[in-house]
Amino acid sequence: MNRIAALLLILSVAVIVAACDSEPEEPDTPVPPPAPTSTPAPSPPPTTDTPVPPPAPTTTPAPPPAPTATPAPPPTPADTPVPPPPPTNTPPPTPEPPTTEEILDEAFERINTERARLGLSALRRFVEGDDSFIDFAEFSMGCYEGVEDLEELQRTDVHALGLAIIEGISECGVTVTMYDVVPVADRMRVDRSTWECFTESRDLREASDVSCGGRFTSLGRHVRWMPNPVTYYIAEGAFERDKLTPYIPWVTEKLGVAVEEAQSEDTAHLALYLGVENPVNCHGRLGCSIQHDDDGRMYSAIYVSAPNEYFGQVLTHELLHAILPMGHLPEGNYLMSVRPDDPNQTQTLSELEEKLLPLYTHPYLRDGMTMEQFARYLVIEG
Repeated sequence: MNRIAALLLILSVAVIVAACDSEPEEPDTPVPPPAPTSTPAPSPPPTTDTPVPPPAPTTTPAPPPAPTATPAPPPTPADTPVPPPPPTNTPPPTPEPPTTEEILDEAFERINTERARLGLSALRRFVEGDDSFIDFAEFSMGCYEGVEDLEELQRTDVHALGLAIIEGISECGVTVTMYDVVPVADRMRVDRSTWECFTESRDLREASDVSCGGRFTSLGRHVRWMPNPVTYYIAEGAFERDKLTPYIPWVTEKLGVAVEEAQSEDTAHLALYLGVENPVNCHGRLGCSIQHDDDGRMYSAIYVSAPNEYFGQVLTHELLHAILPMGHLPEGNYLMSVRPDDPNQTQTLSELEEKLLPLYTHPYLRDGMTMEQFARYLVIEG
């Protein structure tokens, strides 16, 4: 029995070993798949023949270093000023020189500023192409000269300036042109015959000085000598004072100037010798006027030896010679004709003389002006 049991045991072991070595047979009923999981299991890494080194011996780790203070951040540019760069030998850039227009603009502004400081009127700037501007004088100055340096810039009878750089000189210079500003609508109108009479003149110093319009020059230019006020001094003939008085308003009305009596002959524009004998160069005349220039002081001596009948006629005749100076008209019924002893000659201005007088007293008829220059201030009709 024991041998049978042992034999059965051996057979059972053999069957079990055979079952392990052979593949299992497919079951008749399929096995359901396993339930899904959230993360699939990773595949095992492939095995290699590389031997795994033995683990290094474990050492005791060093203690961590002691904490150190955190360094402060560097200062920002706003906290610490940036030092300037070290100086170099490079010279600073040369500034651009002012342009011509900048020089002229600065000069014009300076002139007006300095004129205002002196109580003078402001000047306008010349406008190219505007025929209201009439030039009458020109001079040169340095670009940076001022009003107090030049008497020309202190004139009161000027309305506008034109400025231009002088080319071709080493220093900065400016040509200054002075202008009157007279629109055409404001210009005096004169008929052509009166104008032609006025421009045909002879020098008053010549022996035969008869002409329609007299001048005190032989150079073709007008001599303007009409001070305002006109001062007079009775050098001789004080008894004639009452005879003189009525003619003072006449001078003011006709010539547009004030008349005042001076304190001495040395300060007077007119030295009057009334009712006395004429000097040698006035011999045979009832009156005459002689212009003097004593070291730059201009004045006229007037002699009137006419009887009472012609006193006013001769006095006013000589005053027009001395103040304007108006010339002798041809013989005729004119105050300025050379006929003082003719009882039929007018004692006042004729119609022609009334037309000539506004030309002689025109505010823009300046000393040294030619008739061509003067014509620009007028509208000549006819």
